[in-house]
Amino acid sequence: MHRIKDESEIRIQYIFIGEVQAGSRLMESDEGRLMWVDCGNVMNQQVTASTKEVMGHYLETGIHSHKTYIGTMHGIQGQAAMSWAVLEDWESRVSL
Repeated sequence: MHRIKDESEIRIQYIFIGEVQAGSRLMESDEGRLMWVDCGNVMNQQVTASTKEVMGHYLETGIHSHKTYIGTMHGIQGQAAMSWAVLEDWESRVSL
């Protein structure tokens, strides 16, 4: 997910979603407090609007697809919104 912060900083956020075995442990990180969260419970957590947009898209669309999506964050009438595109290797589909 890409977004502009304070008109001066481009932020890129990666959200990885996958299945883990029960009892799996997280590695320590400088990224803050990490925890496992069930996908269906993310919307009930204290997370950013951008994370809610990403998870909403995943639960509606991505969970049914093996594609990788790129989201660009923007606002519509003061509300968070996201534009989505499928990440793909377009060069393999084009005759050179």
